[in-house]
Amino acid sequence: TFRVDRIELIHETQWCMAPLNGERLETAYLSNPLVLSDGRDPFEVMYDAFRNNLDLEEETIGEIFKNISGWLTTAYGDSYLTIKNLIEEGNFTELADAFRKDIEFGTAGIRATMGVGPNRMNTYTVRRAMQGLANYILSQGGDISKKGVVVSYDTRNNSDIFAEEVVNVL
Repeated sequence: TFRVDRIELIHETQWCMAPLNGERLETAYLSNPLVLSDGRDPFEVMYDAFRNNLDLEEETIGEIFKNISGWLTTAYGDSYLTIKNLIEEGNFTELADAFRKDIEFGTAGIRATMGVGPNRMNTYTVRRAMQGLANYILSQGGDISKKGVVVSYDTRNNSDIFAEEVVNVL
């Protein structure tokens, strides 16, 4: 476990989480640093809310920060604005839940609220699940990987987009 002492902006595009012992724990290079409209440091705002309002443990906060930083360093659509809006609106419960853990695969498959973060349904989580399926199919050997896979979609929200992502991975 660790305790986050501060989040600091090292350069225009590099955030750093620093634990109490002063060593650099996690560094994320953001091509577009997260800046709030009122100039407050977004990670300080989140840290205060997570610790004081949601009473989250340091380890959980660190995991959330790692996931948010990772999400911001990639091109996952309009994630930057969505994350910024969640912070500015004070919707820290949603933010924490979306980035606290990875979406789980249950008996009904993967099901979750659509949105940004590894604990939401989005193209990232669909791709990740399908990569797991592709790896499994390939591990079976023989002709199974040559037989093909049927992918379909229905009228549910983003079903066609998610089906296209499945095809792109498989």
